[in-house]
Amino acid sequence: MAGVKKTPVKAEEVMEETAKAPEAAEEKKEPAKKPGRKTAVKKETTKEPAAKKEPAAKKKAAEETKASVYIQFDGGEASVDTLVSAAKQAYAALGHKEEEIKTLDVYVKPQEHAAYYAVNGEGSEEFRIEY
Repeated sequence: MAGVKKTPVKAEEVMEETAKAPEAAEEKKEPAKKPGRKTAVKKETTKEPAAKKEPAAKKKAAEETKASVYIQFDGGEASVDTLVSAAKQAYAALGHKEEEIKTLDVYVKPQEHAAYYAVNGEGSEEFRIEY
């Protein structure tokens, strides 16, 4: 890097160079210049506004979306949230602690108007909820 002058850099210039990094990478692929020739460095005078970060905004919107699932069959209806809550309460009513629940799987059988659940991968005949 002999013969290169160091000049103070403004924050705006750094932001412009960062925004143009892909273009700069393409420019660097040019064939090497012969030694002894001096090349002029061009300064760009146009300023571009900082790019908007729309993907982050879309991600926040997706996180804020609340979905509800309802199961309807033969005149009856049950929501997933209600079944999960009922399964936790039924498990606690059998003498267990809700804090013991690491995984909870709920299996809905609309023809029986019932749901069965498994806690931490283990099920039982008594793990039944009627809705």
